[in-house]
Amino acid sequence: MLLERITLDAIGRPILSAGEYQKAELDQAQIDFETAGTLWPEGNEGFQDNQMGRAILTSHRLIWADTSAFPRQGCSCQLRLSTVHQVQLKASMMLRSPKLRVHVYLDEHSKPAEDRKGSVRVEQLKIVAPHMTSFLDSMRSALQSRLWERSQPAETSGHPHTSSPLAAVAPGSSSAAVDELLVDNQLVSMLVAMGFPKHRAVRAALETGNTGPEQAVHWLAEHENDAMEGDPATPPPAVGSSPVPSVRLQGAGVAGILRREAQLAARNDE
Repeated sequence: MLLERITLDAIGRPILSAGEYQKAELDQAQIDFETAGTLWPEGNEGFQDNQMGRAILTSHRLIWADTSAFPRQGCSCQLRLSTVHQVQLKASMMLRSPKLRVHVYLDEHSKPAEDRKGSVRVEQLKIVAPHMTSFLDSMRSALQSRLWERSQPAETSGHPHTSSPLAAVAPGSSSAAVDELLVDNQLVSMLVAMGFPKHRAVRAALETGNTGPEQAVHWLAEHENDAMEGDPATPPPAVGSSPVPSVRLQGAGVAGILRREAQLAARNDE
């Protein structure tokens, strides 16, 4: 399998494009291949047996950062999620860490192929690390949402990509304008109707990959106390005043919100 080299920034992090965001990360992640793994464009460094690094999942890519080579780029590489057929988790045996098996479409030159276009076979890339369940869930969410179809990841190897909806955003536009191109507007409208501010509804849709209202509401409940871009400024309390208790939505969190929505739906059906 030929994986595409990438360039990391000065602190060893991947360079993300507008509309691309990080979803999960694994330290001490070993990369392994079904047959053999090499890099393109070719370079002086190649993969070693049992090579350790950091696995980073974004909305568009699976990235492996060669932390052992830092500050050099080493074997840092990427796999575009558009080339992934499916992912599976092989449970750990004895003292061994679980393996994330990524089934990748390959073309005749052993390069990952976009979906089924030009593919001639499917081969496995393996990421080995402890505590893989959350990473697997994040990857399945990213594959389901397919955000790469609405935007393109950063240029990392000198190969141009086709235009994307982000090209319609004027230079200098706010990140909120970019985010709104990537979300399911119907999902955002549902969340706003539940009483959530629009900027938080947009953020929840992005973070959950537009997978649905239940996942978005759970995310909002877990992050209700987090400060977010778009929140109104909170003035400092007056001297001697008592703090104002936070107002919670009816029914204690997610269960109450979903219960309220079901009640409203039942009333509409009467």
